[in-house]
Amino acid sequence: MLQVRNELTSATKLVGRVVPNAPQSPAADTPEYAYQYDDIGNRITSTDLGTNRTYTANSLNQYTLVGRAVPGAPQGEVEEFVPQFDDDGNQTLIQTSTGIWQVQYNGENRPVLWTGGTQSAATNIVMSFDRMGRRVRYLDVYTSITNCNLSFTYDKYICILRFCYIRDNSCSNYLALAWDPTEPFITQPIVSELDNSIHRFCLFDGNKNISTIADESAIVFENVRYSPFGKVVANDEESRTTPFGFSSEYLDTGLGIVYYNFRHYIPELGRWMQRDPMHFGSLANKYSFVGNMVLSVVDELGLDIDAQRKMCDAARSAIPNDVYIKKMLKYLKKHDCKFSVKCVCCNPDDVKKGNLGSYSPADSWGQKGDVRICINAGERNESEYSLTMVHEVIHVLDYCRLRTNKPTCNQTACTEIRAYSNDGGCNPNGSNWIPADKSKYDCVRRQAFKSCKNMGGCLNLNDDEKLRDIIRYEYEIRKCFERVDLR
Repeated sequence: MLQVRNELTSATKLVGRVVPNAPQSPAADTPEYAYQYDDIGNRITSTDLGTNRTYTANSLNQYTLVGRAVPGAPQGEVEEFVPQFDDDGNQTLIQTSTGIWQVQYNGENRPVLWTGGTQSAATNIVMSFDRMGRRVRYLDVYTSITNCNLSFTYDKYICILRFCYIRDNSCSNYLALAWDPTEPFITQPIVSELDNSIHRFCLFDGNKNISTIADESAIVFENVRYSPFGKVVANDEESRTTPFGFSSEYLDTGLGIVYYNFRHYIPELGRWMQRDPMHFGSLANKYSFVGNMVLSVVDELGLDIDAQRKMCDAARSAIPNDVYIKKMLKYLKKHDCKFSVKCVCCNPDDVKKGNLGSYSPADSWGQKGDVRICINAGERNESEYSLTMVHEVIHVLDYCRLRTNKPTCNQTACTEIRAYSNDGGCNPNGSNWIPADKSKYDCVRRQAFKSCKNMGGCLNLNDDEKLRDIIRYEYEIRKCFERVDLR
């Protein structure tokens, strides 16, 4: 059940396979899960398969007290836990399904040292991150020498390989992952390979949670059941055959948390350990997980999903509101040139450079290409996204007129010049560009050069001066700055 803000307030499993060792469900008229929130999305109470909790939050939306009713104890007896936070808003004392952890963070608010847990001896877990913030090392430090250390390899922000080695080098193994190629952004692993011999295939529920794992013969090895906020509540196997689960993200079983690239998520609390790194996002509660809308929203990287959705809506609404775009759309429809608008998480390095969108033509002519809008670019107003849409649709138009999806370097330079000349970005007033103005000419030439170096037929040119000559020729001789006659 959802309330006015679309936050989940109750849930009950009605149908489906009964998983062995699953907790006993309550009576049919009693929800298995129930949640109450304050006006900003902090939990007030929760019921999780019969376990009742109460929450107290401060003015920074940090939980200062979590109380759990002790099962079997006299009514009113509560076990209390007091979370702790540092000055940057990172939670430093955490209670998960595996125990209580003291956490230390680096200067980029990444958790690098975990101490505690439920081991009889003190447990230390050390994490390392690369320059893009991706976790590349996970080391368990026990008193035993046989603990497993993990290293990770990525394709952008998708983990494609996990290598495990034992401290005494007595054993090692690797886990390779293949991800769904039809979903390049909000994607999920479809097959894993362990040591070049053991293959497992993943099946998913409607929220892209891994629910079933089978082999090549369709023999099921594992069935998993989750709470609405991602806690594993039932599992056929004591030992997981894949580390990925809720939301197809990496589950640190030893810690009881889920790793989402930019942040770590606590299923027990249904919230993040750290504030949203997009501090300027529009969601007021920086610890909220998808605004408590767990049945309808997916967060791939651990960023402010509410801000992302609003930015995406602004980009889409820019399509009918711009006069020049309307003319281009009419032309594209007349000539059967199709494209879709996708809201995606762009490479953070590209976003820092000011790139808000891109156009990705189809692999073959006649198919639908994609205009991609960056939804992790922070707060942007509608006019900025209108300019982005004008820019990218100009590319669609030029590709349509050229009847190609593989332009030459000259064609790439021409479409970039036209896009930067007519999207208003090089004009402080945002209006159509006047080519006689040298400062705007320099702006267009500079922006076109930056774009051409990384795309289209200029990608392998490797000659900056030649590329500048091409841009100068396309501008001054072919006059690519002019708007196309769309009559």
